[in-house]
Amino acid sequence: MGTVVNNAILIVHRTLQGICEHNKDPNASVLDAIRARILPIFMSVGTSSLAMLPLVLFAVAGSELYRGLGGVGVGGMLISTLFTLFLVSTVLSLLLAGKSHLNAQAHALT
Repeated sequence: MGTVVNNAILIVHRTLQGICEHNKDPNASVLDAIRARILPIFMSVGTSSLAMLPLVLFAVAGSELYRGLGGVGVGGMLISTLFTLFLVSTVLSLLLAGKSHLNAQAHALT
C-alpha cells in the first residue's frame, strides 16, 4: 500500500513542480509527470507482483492461507497501479483546470 500511495504522491509532486518552477501548461505537466514516473512504477509493481506470484501458483501442503494472501497482494498491486496512472492523473487534471477557471473568474471580477 505504501508503494501505491508513494507513486501517486510523486506524480502530483512532479506535476506541481513542472507548473510552478518551469511554467508549463498543467495538462502538459501531468503528461510529463506520468512519462517520468511510468517506468519506475511498472518496475516496482512488477517486482512486487512477481515476488508474490509463487504464493499464488504453487500449491503445497498448508498453502491455502498464503494462496489467498498472495492473490490479494498481486491483484491489489495491479489494480491500484491502473488507478494510480489513470484516476490520479485524470482527477489532478480536472482539479488544475477548475483552479485555473476559478482564478480566471476572480480576475474578471476585479
